[in-house]
Amino acid sequence: MKKTKKRQFQHTQKRAKYRYGLTIGPKTYDCLCKKIQEQQDSVFLYKKSNRVTLYAVFMEDQWIPVIYDKERHSVVTFLPPEALEPYRTKLNAKAAKLSKIA
Repeated sequence: MKKTKKRQFQHTQKRAKYRYGLTIGPKTYDCLCKKIQEQQDSVFLYKKSNRVTLYAVFMEDQWIPVIYDKERHSVVTFLPPEALEPYRTKLNAKAAKLSKIA
């Protein structure tokens, strides 16, 4: 793992623990990144720049807002739950589709 990607992983671990009480290990982190790359249990919300994008990922029975770095193919951080408020209707629609599939 390259230096910047490793630091992003460490930062993600800290924010997941602090904001959601989640312990993120390397396997969980890879699974999280893969969900975004394959658009499974994740919703695109906002393109912040050419490199950085805001996504909501469904894990632990909740939508969690994350920042994804498409250049490094990695999650940069977990945002606080309030970051999802402007996107609630979009997430509710996606949740309804997921429940119909299951």
